[in-house]
Amino acid sequence: MKKHILLVENDREELRFFVNTLNELKVDYKCTWAQSASQALEQLQFLQPDIVLVNAQLSGDTSAEIFAGARRANDPPKRPVVLFNGYDDAVVRVKAAVFG
Repeated sequence: MKKHILLVENDREELRFFVNTLNELKVDYKCTWAQSASQALEQLQFLQPDIVLVNAQLSGDTSAEIFAGARRANDPPKRPVVLFNGYDDAVVRVKAAVFG
């Protein structure tokens, strides 16, 4: 069964890299793309992804909104929300720890 991924990423090149990596790993998935926090929160009102992947480098402090929205939307189930970043960033590690 295909896993459904909601990817919150505002950079098309990063999105392409992510999709190519999943294809190379032969992961059976469906990927829905949101370019912003507001778009992701809107999609979470009607989608039930298995996992939400959020770029920590989105404009503004929007990752907290997505964490909260993903946890509220469609309760239960509690779905994993993963904050990712291409850099070793202490601020991102703290954000991820705070939001679980």
